[in-house]
Amino acid sequence: MPVSYQNLSYEELNMKLGRELSPHLTIYKIQLTSAMSILLRISGFVLGMGFWAIGLMGLFCNMDINELATKIEEFELSKNFLSFLKFIIILPFAYHMVVGTRHLIFYLNVFLSKKGIYATGYAALAMTLIVAAALTGINLENEMEDLCEVSNVGQLGAEVQSLVNEKSDE
Repeated sequence: MPVSYQNLSYEELNMKLGRELSPHLTIYKIQLTSAMSILLRISGFVLGMGFWAIGLMGLFCNMDINELATKIEEFELSKNFLSFLKFIIILPFAYHMVVGTRHLIFYLNVFLSKKGIYATGYAALAMTLIVAAALTGINLENEMEDLCEVSNVGQLGAEVQSLVNEKSDE
C-alpha cells in the first residue's frame, strides 16, 4: 500500500480509489417487487401519521367533526377537486390493505414463483386503484340515511327490551 494511503480511513480510501459502497442503490434497476415493498412501508408510515394527527386534533382542538366539515365547505371547492382530494387521502389505505393482503397470501406459500409474484404485483396495483376509486365514489349522504334507519331500529329494540323488562318486573 502506498504511503499516501496509510493514514486514510476505510471510507476515505474507498472514495479515493473510486469504489462505491456495496450494495449501492445506484447500481440496481428498480424492480416491481422492491418498489412495492418500499411503497408498502411508506403507506404504513403515512397512515400511522394520519391517525396520530387525527388523534392529536381530537385531543387538542375545540372543534368537533361537524364544525370541521362546515369549515371545509366554506372553501367552496369544486366537486372534482374534492373527489380528487378524497382519492388521494384514500389511496394509501387502499394500497396498504391490498398489498398487505398480498403478503398474507404469500405466507400461505402461494404464488411464490417469479411469474406469480409479478402477476400478483400487477393485480395488486390494479386492485388498489379500483378499491380507492370505489371508496371515493361512496355517497355518504345516502349511507347516513341508512345508518339513521338502523339507529332507529336499535332504539326500537331498546324500547321493546325495556317494555319486556317492565312486564317481567310486574
